[in-house]
Amino acid sequence: MNDIIRMENVNFSYNNRETVLRNIDINVKKGTIFGLLGPSGAGKTTIIRLLTGQLRHDEENIKVFGNKPFGDDFYRKIGIVIDSIGLYGRLNCYENLRVVAKIHSVEQGRIDDVLKMVGLEEVAKREVYKLSSGMQQRLVIARAILHEPELLFLDEPTRGLDPGTAHDIQDLLIFLKKEGTTIFLTTHNMQEAEKMCDLIGFLFDGEMVESGTIASIKKKYDIRAYIQVIGNDGVKREYHQNRDKEAFLECIRNEAYCSIHTQEPSLESIFINLKEGKADVQDQKNREEDKCGLL
Repeated sequence: MNDIIRMENVNFSYNNRETVLRNIDINVKKGTIFGLLGPSGAGKTTIIRLLTGQLRHDEENIKVFGNKPFGDDFYRKIGIVIDSIGLYGRLNCYENLRVVAKIHSVEQGRIDDVLKMVGLEEVAKREVYKLSSGMQQRLVIARAILHEPELLFLDEPTRGLDPGTAHDIQDLLIFLKKEGTTIFLTTHNMQEAEKMCDLIGFLFDGEMVESGTIASIKKKYDIRAYIQVIGNDGVKREYHQNRDKEAFLECIRNEAYCSIHTQEPSLESIFINLKEGKADVQDQKNREEDKCGLL
């Protein structure tokens, strides 16, 4: 797969003052979802603005679709959902999308299809100011995907939404990914990232402190590495994945168990540890463990 987004050793500052991004490296492949995780003020929105051409960067180390992120052809290929909603409150849902359809020369029939995709077909003629916040967010996403962009940028797409609405939006984004859309999103929601993302990056104070697949990051910061077995006698036993390998296999061979539970760190715990600067200690402990696999 080709790199749709490539940032290499990117540094950025506003008005040549304090540097807000330091040595940022990001590669996003076609048809994948990349999640950028970090606290408020870490620089997530700045990265999106650089990648969408809202902020200019003179160097050649930011490429989207293989070129600098500017120009009419570039903007035809992307969709953006950012913090400022920008809907027309006195127009209804259909009319809002019709405005965008004219800008992108999209056929009118596409509007009905997209309203159905985001679950707004029943309120298509309702004015935006009468919509709930969740419905407005659905409409913002509908506006972003109306022209079938190849690349979608989402800045906290489910922030402030109820769990049901957030779940529906997450499922929609997964569907778009399966249809071939590449998605770059920022989020504070660790469960959301785990559900949707192929790759994630943790951004703190303008620096990417960790990135990779969720599985590889969890493995790296897993300092416990235990498997819990509940025996037929009701007794809970823990086997270290490396040191107790033979004992665990013997238990399995004897079928002397009724349930087995693996234990791994959550993204939330990794996020907190990275934020508190404890990750380097955990990583050191992890490296001291025997690296051989369980099986």
